[in-house]
Amino acid sequence: MAFPCTRTLGCGHTCGGVRGEARCPPCLNAHCFRADPPRLNGTCPICLESHDEELSIQLECSHIYHYDCITAQIERRWTGKRVSFEFLHCSLCLPDARPVQHNVLNDILAAPAEMFLTIAMEAMKHLVADNPGVNVMELEKTRDLSTRFFQNPMALAMATYSFYQCSMCERVYFAGTVQCEDQMVMEDDSSPFVCTTCTQTNEAVVCVKHGLEQNVFKCSFCCSVSTWQCLGLA
Repeated sequence: MAFPCTRTLGCGHTCGGVRGEARCPPCLNAHCFRADPPRLNGTCPICLESHDEELSIQLECSHIYHYDCITAQIERRWTGKRVSFEFLHCSLCLPDARPVQHNVLNDILAAPAEMFLTIAMEAMKHLVADNPGVNVMELEKTRDLSTRFFQNPMALAMATYSFYQCSMCERVYFAGTVQCEDQMVMEDDSSPFVCTTCTQTNEAVVCVKHGLEQNVFKCSFCCSVSTWQCLGLA
């Protein structure tokens, strides 16, 4: 819960931000002509209502959001089934995708930021494994100045692989490539997504070193050794 800032700005109006922020945003009074610096956006990018309707905060990128709107966006996390982290980026900064940063949001950002780092490291592991003997900085896309992956193999890895949240244990798990997912026809979009661990029976042999992570499965269709567990469904 946020409390209103009580400081008075240079223009004479009361700050429309929240208490505890490192610096106040520009004056959010819609009738103020002395705001210094001027506002970059007159309405909240999420609800499209005027800033003087609710408490607002100015992110490190300088864009202003209603405090309740941006915190709700972070708490809702991703909107689809695939885990994504667009909710951690300022929508007005696209395509640069600058992260949401503000000192009063540090606590609420801590958990999703840690999740992002964990998933990004897992994605990087698969990118390296799928390109044996190749420096990921030397891949075609990471050398292409025209793409957002230039010198950014982590962004490439996150765009290449899919991760889902298990409907049983709620753990986020690796689910193959985005390309594989895009080619699948989902007959029932309500199908649960289940991680490898939760799909294994009680009779599965558990390795004392690797647990269940390195178990080998047969394809659900041809009985050959499977190469992917697509989306956790097959």
